[in-house]
Amino acid sequence: GRVVRDEGRRLAEMVERVLDLAGSYSGHRKWRLEDVDVEPVLTECVASLEPLARERGLGIESVVDGPLPRVRAERSALRRAVANLLQNAILHGGDGGPVGLRAEASGPVGQSKVRITVEDRGRGIPAAEVPHLFEPFFRGAEAVSSQTRGSGLGLSLVKRIADAHGGAVEVTTAPGRGSAFTLVLPALARSHDDPPHTAG
Repeated sequence: GRVVRDEGRRLAEMVERVLDLAGSYSGHRKWRLEDVDVEPVLTECVASLEPLARERGLGIESVVDGPLPRVRAERSALRRAVANLLQNAILHGGDGGPVGLRAEASGPVGQSKVRITVEDRGRGIPAAEVPHLFEPFFRGAEAVSSQTRGSGLGLSLVKRIADAHGGAVEVTTAPGRGSAFTLVLPALARSHDDPPHTAG
């Protein structure tokens, strides 16, 4: 019964990702943008992925260098992007240590960015695979050989979401030292009601 339940959830998740990706490529996807506080979204993502992390014998270390400025985003899409990065790190990061989640604001006033980094301490990604990471359905050789579950759509969705919000995704990886994926989004200009943040 547990196997049927888990496989059903995995299939439903894959179908949802396929539909999201297809919608983003069709040009008919309507993004419901609003001013979003980033920290509560990160808290939700950590809470939703902690059971999977515990199942894999890992923890999630979350650090917010804030307070953070708001971003103009679709809240559910931002949550999906961060959750996808966390899930990838948990599933593919090996047993090298806890998954890290760090958020910070950087850049000069008026041009600041919110940077959300998810880092694992796994084996790293081979250089030959890095250019293909954001291609739909791409799965690395390590994931295939270890039969790690996944559809190969998570990073594609993260890239599409970042592009739609005027942002980007950065990748840093080294053999034996893990990988870090950073979602970079433009920050909104601070209003008088927002707490100040320090530009880096």
